[in-house]
Amino acid sequence: MYTKPKSPRLLKIPQWIIIHLFTLRLVLIQRRNRRPNRINLRVRHIRRIRIKPQFIIAAGMLARTRAFWMITHTHLLNL
Repeated sequence: MYTKPKSPRLLKIPQWIIIHLFTLRLVLIQRRNRRPNRINLRVRHIRRIRIKPQFIIAAGMLARTRAFWMITHTHLLNL
C-alpha cells in the first residue's frame, strides 16, 4: 500500500498562491469590463508591475520544491 506522505506546511502554500493568482486575474478582468475609475486604474497598474512577478516567482519556486520533495519521497518509498 502506498500511503501519501504528510506534506509540511510550506508545501501547502503553492496551491493558495496559484488560487490567489487566478482570483487576481479574474478581478482584473472584471474591473476592465466596468467603467474604470482613476483609483482602479492606478491600483491595476501597480499590481501588474509589482505584485504579479513576485507571486509567479514564489509559486514557481515552491512548486519546484514540492515536485522535488514528492519525487525523492516516492523513490525512497519504492526502494
